[in-house]
Amino acid sequence: MLNKDQYEYYQHLFKSSQVSSFDEHKYEIDYLKKGQSAWEKRIVKSLNKMCTEVNLPLARQRNENEMRAVRRHWNELGHICGDLNRFRPVYSAKDFLDVICVLVNPNLKIDETLWNCGLIKIPLVTKSFIEIKNLYSELRPNIIQYCSDETFNEAKEEENIKLAVQILEKKPNLNAVREYARRGCPTSLRGKLWSSMLEVDLSNWHITYFNYLKQNVIDYDLLVDSLYFKVL
Repeated sequence: MLNKDQYEYYQHLFKSSQVSSFDEHKYEIDYLKKGQSAWEKRIVKSLNKMCTEVNLPLARQRNENEMRAVRRHWNELGHICGDLNRFRPVYSAKDFLDVICVLVNPNLKIDETLWNCGLIKIPLVTKSFIEIKNLYSELRPNIIQYCSDETFNEAKEEENIKLAVQILEKKPNLNAVREYARRGCPTSLRGKLWSSMLEVDLSNWHITYFNYLKQNVIDYDLLVDSLYFKVL
């Protein structure tokens, strides 16, 4: 926990790093881009090495039987995984921490007498405990939350769904939808509510593009999918 002096110094560092010129700002974050590039190269190298060790390609085309199986279990793909014993993690949490720890903003001079926040030396703006408490005040235990409160019975659920339908049937009001969603969204209306909040209007182009991506998933087996299951 930061004391008052450390917190004020921390905020000062963030404010002092803000610049008005686009070119200066671009230069300022070069160190982050370099760190990202080095990390990505490290991941690619580790991934290629693992592929060589287990003799597997990064991607391969599925055969007809596999394609039919993927179509048949499309809604269950997130729960189906094969034998993962031969796969190993591409990186560890310590590897990622080591990369973050060496990142230092060259435009900031840090006073080591005040900076004792830990290993990471990137100034990031953060809210105080009071600000966080006020921001999430509606999550207090005495306020009912949809799907997470034991007192939310079937009658209340039906009433809540009717209210959501009424909000959606009227001319979409962004503030009304967001206010409603603060206490949770019914599963059956979650897509419509989020589309309204994010002002997303699905067109035929979006549907066509989704079907294109879906077909690619059916046609090709990617190694990274197995790695995803490995880290779960």
